This record gives sequence, C-alpha cells and structure tokens, in this order.
Amino acid sequence: MRDVAVLALEPIAPFELGVLCEVFGIDRSSQGLPVYDFA
Repeated sequence: MRDVAVLALEPIAPFELGVLCEVFGIDRSSQGLPVYDFA
C-alpha cells in the first residue's frame, strides 16, 4: 500500500486528523521507511 487518503466528515476531530497527517504525511524515506502518497 503506497496511496493513503483521508475522508474528513463533520464533525472532524482535529487531533485524530493530525495523527494521520503525522504518520502518513511526513517523508521518512531517509530512515528507510516507505514513502506514501498522502491525499
């Protein structure tokens, strides 16, 4: 799995959305981890 999408519906919990952005949105390829296409 390389493509990740987030479906944000009301009411959105900002913390949970931030966790997804932190996990899948940051490029960690320099640490040998896979690169995700986060949308």
